[in-house]
Parts: sequence; C-alpha cells; structure tokens
Amino acid sequence: MQEKPCRRLAKCSPRFVIATVGRHSTDDVDAVLENIYVYDGDNITTAKMVGRLSDLGLQNTVSSSGMSLSLVNFYNTSSKSYVLGNDASIVKKYNKYSVMLTSKGSEVKGRLVDGSVYGSGYTFYCLDCNEFYLKQLLFDNLGTYNTGFVTLQGQTPTHNMDRLIKYTSQTFTHNQLPQYIPSNVFTMTVSMSFVNITASAVNDDTAWKKAFDGRQGYIFSPRLWDPSNVKNSFDFELRNDSTQLNYQLDLDRMKLDKNMDVLTLQIGSGSGKSPAVNNLYPRDFSSTGIVSSNGNYMKVGFNGTVAAQVRLSFVVTAAKSAANVGILVSLALISYFNLFLC
Repeated sequence: MQEKPCRRLAKCSPRFVIATVGRHSTDDVDAVLENIYVYDGDNITTAKMVGRLSDLGLQNTVSSSGMSLSLVNFYNTSSKSYVLGNDASIVKKYNKYSVMLTSKGSEVKGRLVDGSVYGSGYTFYCLDCNEFYLKQLLFDNLGTYNTGFVTLQGQTPTHNMDRLIKYTSQTFTHNQLPQYIPSNVFTMTVSMSFVNITASAVNDDTAWKKAFDGRQGYIFSPRLWDPSNVKNSFDFELRNDSTQLNYQLDLDRMKLDKNMDVLTLQIGSGSGKSPAVNNLYPRDFSSTGIVSSNGNYMKVGFNGTVAAQVRLSFVVTAAKSAANVGILVSLALISYFNLFLC
C-alpha cells in the first residue's frame, strides 16, 4: 500500500482529512485491503479503529474526525492500491469523488456520471510518468443535460488550482482533442453529464502535433498544472506538410517578466524559408492578442521563470486569402476564446 497524503502541498493543515483508495481500472478487487486497518487519529494506541480499507464501500473514501488518519498493515502484505489524502472540506463539496490510477504506456478508460449541480470529481494519477493526453471525451446525449460540462485542473482538489479548461456539452467538438496535460496528476470535474473518457499515459505526441482544418486546443505553461515543476518551459510544433492552413493563436493571457521570460511564435511554410510570423515575447507585445497567418506549421516555444504564466488557445482552419488573413480574427474568434477559456 502506498500512501500519498497532501501530495506536494506546501500548506497542508486541513481541519479534517479524507482518504480515497485508488487502483488501476484493470485490476481485480484488491484482497490485501482487508489487512489494512484505518484509525481515526495519528496515535493508533489511543485512536478509534474505524474499519478496514476493504469496508469503505463504493465511494472508497473514509473521513477523519480530526486532522489525521492512520493506516496500518499488521500483516506486511503488499498491495497494488494507493491512498490519496485530501482536505475533507473540499472533497465533500463533490457529489462523489474517485481516484483513477494508471502507469506509463497505459490508458484510463471509463464512463463518468454526474446528475447533480455539485459535480463529481475524478483525480487521474500516473504512477511513473509526467504527462497525460486526453484522447476521448464523449458526451452521452441520453444522460447529459443541456447545461452539462467538464472542467480540468492541475493536481488534486486540495491543491485548489485554477480550472484551466472547460468543455461544455453544447459546444464541444472532437477536434479539440487530443489535449496535452504536462503533469502526472490532474482532476476532472464532471457536472450534469454522462461522459466516456480516455486519458492516455502513452508517450506519443503524433496526434497532438497534427494540424488539420478545424483543430482546436490549449497550451499552458507547465506550472499551471504542477506547481512543483521547476522546468517551466515547452516547445511545440503543429504541422501539416501536405496542405496550407491558417493558424490562429490567442496570446492575450500571458504573465511574463520582460527580463527573464521568453516566448517564441513562428508560422511559416516549408523548410529553409523565413516564417511569415516570427515573434518574440515580451519584445513583440504590440503583436499580442490573436495572431493569424497561413502556413504549413506553427511553432510555439516558451522558457520562463517559476512565476511566469502562459495560457494559449489555438484554432487551425482552411487557409485564408491574403486579404482576409488577420481581418476575421478579432471579429469571429474572440467569441470562441471567451466561450472556451475558464
């Protein structure tokens, strides 16, 4: 049994603690959980024994009456399950809460259901990798309300990080996937929806980098997903050498130090040619907003300090005529970015 209470949280002093058992979706029932006893407190000689981990039921959670829980395995048997600790006051705001485990080279697939106004939380945890790709998000029309939506945020609910992405049942398209998540832990909240999901820990960015008419997505600085990541940088290229496309990037939501942080943007065609767009930020802050140009590729690179924040969204469409490039952007796309950015 691996216990992960308050992972990477600088100030973790909740009044009450809630522990949630997580295991791989492909694993059978973990019989070892019967050997692990739960005590309500940090001193097992005086704390009340509240049961075994196998007694938790469908919710797989147990709450403390104070600031700590103790898990004890008297039999020294090995378990494949993990326990994730959270602030009970935060997790109990959900209709239900679950932890979903995976490992490098594997995928998590499931049907996530919530019919409440509170939403249900699902924390995805890769044990031995540092990234996810959200490959499938399918709203079930029979079970999803018109107001149904899904949000994504970094780490666990206790970390209380910004909800970076929101997909609504009325506006979501499959062209928004795959979505890259530069962290081994993220939390998905499902509200008023029935959704089928696939979250992949397979190290393959081929689909993520593929550009085509209708492609949409988001690019974030890594520390917005994982504040412990000391390498706050990325280098992405969307490319399609078989056809000209129009690449549009919204750069309105950046927080950069003018002396320390650098973001580069190139949009161009072929190889060995000067790109049509070759911007460097914050030097070219006059070019912030939505930048648009035709080409075969779009390259976005970032190298920032720990305080830097980058929140980008992009749209790829059919190539526009020279007269239209940049004209339709402010009129037609601003509503898109307002709609999809949380």
